[in-house]
Amino acid sequence: MKAFGEFLDTRGLRFEGVVVGGSALNLLGIVGRATKDCDVLDPEIPPDIAAAALAFAAARRHAGEILRDDWLNNGPRSLTKDLPSEWKERLQPLFVGKGLRLRTLGREDFLRAKLFALCDRGLDLGDCIAL
Repeated sequence: MKAFGEFLDTRGLRFEGVVVGGSALNLLGIVGRATKDCDVLDPEIPPDIAAAALAFAAARRHAGEILRDDWLNNGPRSLTKDLPSEWKERLQPLFVGKGLRLRTLGREDFLRAKLFALCDRGLDLGDCIAL
């Protein structure tokens, strides 16, 4: 996240978002496993940030890292309609860097989101227990 924030900053871009999933759990120190992407719950990723994320992925691959083009995505965006109406009031800081500020759901809301994912995919039991 630090490198992506600096990448945005060098291009004069700023992004603030709410992230969930493995990347958020990693940044919180709840899990230590690698993750393939960064799931942005809110807001919808603007076109200039999406383009920068794509360029960042290409640059990282050129440097020998493995990063998918869709690593920054709005995959879980539909969860916002299933969370309690006051979920934004319980957001907690996650990462602040050059060009990038991330927050995540409060623990109870995060667990709700992971339970939805568990029901959908059957893969998130460990994350639910960790939360």
